[in-house]
Amino acid sequence: MAVKTNVAHRNIVLDTYMNPALAAPNGGLKLYTGTQPALGGGSHSDTLIATNLNFTVAAAVNGIISMTDVTGMTVDANGTIGWGRIGGSSGQAIDFSITNTGGGGDMTMGSTTVTTSDTIDISNFKLAIAES
Repeated sequence: MAVKTNVAHRNIVLDTYMNPALAAPNGGLKLYTGTQPALGGGSHSDTLIATNLNFTVAAAVNGIISMTDVTGMTVDANGTIGWGRIGGSSGQAIDFSITNTGGGGDMTMGSTTVTTSDTIDISNFKLAIAES
């Protein structure tokens, strides 16, 4: 039998988890080369491509939390972005895959290949807890 949860519970889980993940030491949004770790917040040796510590997170609605205004991320290293992390080094982290548009990633970009002269803008990114 599947576990089921209602919308109010999903909203509370997202809101309760997201704010500490962003506030954690070295929190924010980070984009890396390679493949995301098997466990969220897991250790890795991938190259950090870009970091953004300033963006807006709206309260969860219908089990979905949206990040907006993630703009002006400076690219710190050349490479191909493969995954991202929201959160810091304290173990509170959400990891997700990133692919080119149409590639099926949790987040998609027009091109995941970047150089240090590029700037990354993300107009909207949503995280959801499925109804079940």
